[in-house]
Amino acid sequence: MDTPQALELALTALNSGRIEDAIKHAAEAYRRYPSDVAVLNILGACYLRGGRHAQAIETLNAALKFAPQNAALEINIGVAYDQCGDLENALIHLQSAHNLEPGNPETREKFAQVLFKIGKYDAALGHYAALTRDAPHLVASWLGLGHVQFQRGEFSSAISSYRQALQRAPQNGIAQLNLAYAAIGACIAQTTKPT
Repeated sequence: MDTPQALELALTALNSGRIEDAIKHAAEAYRRYPSDVAVLNILGACYLRGGRHAQAIETLNAALKFAPQNAALEINIGVAYDQCGDLENALIHLQSAHNLEPGNPETREKFAQVLFKIGKYDAALGHYAALTRDAPHLVASWLGLGHVQFQRGEFSSAISSYRQALQRAPQNGIAQLNLAYAAIGACIAQTTKPT
């Protein structure tokens, strides 16, 4: 089996949720072409989807040595670090990906998520606000904006953001639940406000 065929089988398996098959096919391609960036990126993505974060990080960092200006690699490494709880390294790689592709909404959204997780709410707010302006169709951007606003005690703004998310995805349970929490927060804030 040649490398393109192995990679196609890996991607097909990955997209259908057959992670172990995807890893097997991508590893076969890697054995033939250990310095091919596409092969390494797909193998790393397979490891990432399979929850093998250490292997994903190792594989993707190996690819990054061959393609140091590759935003897709930086995103995948950042996500792997985020998923294993290493937010400092996640932030470094997602910042790098954002610098390489500042107009990429996926990169910006993942970068904003990590900023939020480490408590850099003002920076996260700026990125989410830009995302909702530049890519208003992305539900995750409206949810993220609402989360930051909620954390900052800006309940009316959070309610508006969650409503925007629900306009785009009416069945989104996270938006529904957070809208209710923001409404409760707004009521509590209103009743406890000094007169």
